[in-house]
Amino acid sequence: KIMNFHIRPATIDDAPAISALLCAVVTQSCEADHEGEAEAIADWLSGFTPARLLEQLHNTSCHWLATQQDRVVGYAALDARGELTQLYVAANSQQQGIGIMLLAAVELSARDMGLSHIMLATTLTARAFFRAHGFIPTRPDFAEWLEKPLQQH
Repeated sequence: KIMNFHIRPATIDDAPAISALLCAVVTQSCEADHEGEAEAIADWLSGFTPARLLEQLHNTSCHWLATQQDRVVGYAALDARGELTQLYVAANSQQQGIGIMLLAAVELSARDMGLSHIMLATTLTARAFFRAHGFIPTRPDFAEWLEKPLQQH
């Protein structure tokens, strides 16, 4: 069943909810990347504390949040250079178009910032999603590095 969701800019007040979302998604959905190794998971989650998210909300150019019935179910962040530093969707909210809508919001923001492309270091878990949405590998030395040219309007 597809539920209605809302995309909006994230605010500093959202930092605790974003932290909880990212930690849950990494733990529940990214087994291909961390293979259940406690040290790998702990290292990944250390970047997602509420304090770190608050710092990121202050220092990164654009942040988008997806909510369903006041619950945070997705988050995307883009820095000033055009790097998509995060795009995560809650495990039980995937396959509903939320990731696609967050990506669309990020792309519009990137165009508004005057960027010609966006890029990211993807995970094994998310690689197929990004490849299906126009991202291509541009660094033979780093298979997870993908870029997408933006259409200018």
